Amino acid sequence: MRPSARLSKLLAGAAIFCLPAASAWSAPGKVLLENGRSLEGDIRLQEDDRGNEVVVVSYRSGSVTFPRSQVKKVLRSSSRRTHQDPHGSFRTALKNTVPSRAVPRNAPLLYDPYIRSASRLHRLDPELVRAVIKHESNFQRKEVSRKGAQGLMQLMPDTARVLGVRDAFDPWENIHGGVRYLRDMIEAFDGDLVKAVAAYNAGPAAVKKYGDVPPYPETRGYVRNVLRTYRSYRGAKLAAFEDAEGRLVITDRPFVR
Repeated sequence: MRPSARLSKLLAGAAIFCLPAASAWSAPGKVLLENGRSLEGDIRLQEDDRGNEVVVVSYRSGSVTFPRSQVKKVLRSSSRRTHQDPHGSFRTALKNTVPSRAVPRNAPLLYDPYIRSASRLHRLDPELVRAVIKHESNFQRKEVSRKGAQGLMQLMPDTARVLGVRDAFDPWENIHGGVRYLRDMIEAFDGDLVKAVAAYNAGPAAVKKYGDVPPYPETRGYVRNVLRTYRSYRGAKLAAFEDAEGRLVITDRPFVR
């Protein structure tokens, strides 16, 4: 496969390195993003498994993948070393470059670096974050709910302001803000994940009022779906049912003694 003319143009010019486009390649340098951030490392131009253009920046501790639309410029390093991918395949190069941990098929690769970064910062399982995003916005970064929640993790404007999120449609800001809020909910309910996920959907006041998952059909369905998806991402099955007192029970056991 060859990079498209658009991405080849991105890498042209005196201040930007331009390498052969016959196969995947890598070279040292710096990626300048449209949001003003930058990252240095071994830069790799390739395509993901859906044929989308991506730029991968690799460094000692791992790699970060950016969609072409988020890359403003690629600056070359003083070092001129380059190497061609011996397989000559963008698809093979991607598999050899991105982190080895599998990404759920319905979690777009382009958000994975943001999810991992925010999850590390706030000490959460990234699979839980992916499950929340799946049921909040289905990974649509410009999603707006009927109530006005915005972006990937569906932050309400007031909540976004409290979290310091200036642009709820910016994936980096939205995910970092949403993960921080999810962590706050987990801490507020002493590590009770069921209540924390319910609070993310219905608000902490509603969970405190009822002392459990509120009896709202939307919230109960949301909790079941998020936790089932979370467990499926981790390769485990989850059962959800109401006990004799009407409380929602989420368990990885087929029955409770």
